Amino acid sequence: MTDIRMELHNHYKAVRARLNSVPIKTEPEPKKEPAQVVVFPTPPLMAMEELSEAKMLYGMPCSYETRQLILPVLKKYEMTWAKAMTKSQKAHFVKVRCEIYVILSANGWSLNQIGRMCGGRDHTTILNSLKRFANNYLTDLEKEVADICEIDHVRYSYWKMKLRDHAYS
Repeated sequence: MTDIRMELHNHYKAVRARLNSVPIKTEPEPKKEPAQVVVFPTPPLMAMEELSEAKMLYGMPCSYETRQLILPVLKKYEMTWAKAMTKSQKAHFVKVRCEIYVILSANGWSLNQIGRMCGGRDHTTILNSLKRFANNYLTDLEKEVADICEIDHVRYSYWKMKLRDHAYS
């Protein structure tokens, strides 16, 4: 039998077994190698301060410009990229991830791209986080202003974050 016919045969065999509630062993599938994640190198380091930035951004699969957008958030919360992208549901980690999602979304990244870069999350997870962040971060008056100006709430919250960070720096 050819490979395709063998796969179909095994598939239908397994379906029949599930329908009849009789477990039948099939041939084990060959192991597939995991997909390789492309990690762009960081620019050359010059000082100890930049070294700590390199450690914060280690493993981040994106361009230098995107790294520079996300670095202030990681510095503010004193967190590395790997730590921020854990599966932890603690409020501290969720808040960092939400801010990163807002930054990437406001800079033109699609929900799927953000999800792939941020630990293989689903696009609906990113969308839910963006909506929750905008609802918690903006007041009712700011939401009305954004609606009147026909500005997306996520983009409005991004601009508010930028102004807040600029005022404190």
